[in-house]
Amino acid sequence: MRIPLIRATFLTMILGTPLALAADTSLVLVSPQEFAAEQLARTKRADDGRTAGAVYDAEVWNRSLDAPLIEVISPDVTQDLQSPIDIDIRFTATAGAMIALHTVRVRYGVIGLDMTERLRNVGAVTKEGIRARGALLPLGEHPMIVDVQDTRGNRTQHRFTLRIVE
Repeated sequence: MRIPLIRATFLTMILGTPLALAADTSLVLVSPQEFAAEQLARTKRADDGRTAGAVYDAEVWNRSLDAPLIEVISPDVTQDLQSPIDIDIRFTATAGAMIALHTVRVRYGVIGLDMTERLRNVGAVTKEGIRARGALLPLGEHPMIVDVQDTRGNRTQHRFTLRIVE
């Protein structure tokens, strides 16, 4: 009597988990643990005494006139936001070029966590841009970098911060 119960429990654990995961379409863009790792990394000191966060925040990202354009359509990154958020980022290549899809990368903060696959798995990452609905982030500031290259080799990066409040 006990063996069938164990088998049933085992089968539920093995078969039930993938089904439950497949049914869950929520996107945890940044977990609380990743946010904590980012906050810790930002406090590390460089040789000149500045924190890694200060160095990261002071970097200037340049875009040549031939490079693709990256626009954050939503959310409005100038405003305080509430999680979950919808993400809509558009790419525009210059005349005669296309976005090289394999070059699209979305990274998180100082730790450089690559979130591209998360977005591909739950949202859409295409030559036209990135779309994801219901992205979850913990309270706090979340620096992001979107990096794309076109078929002519022109590369651009766009950096923005998502400020999540209650």
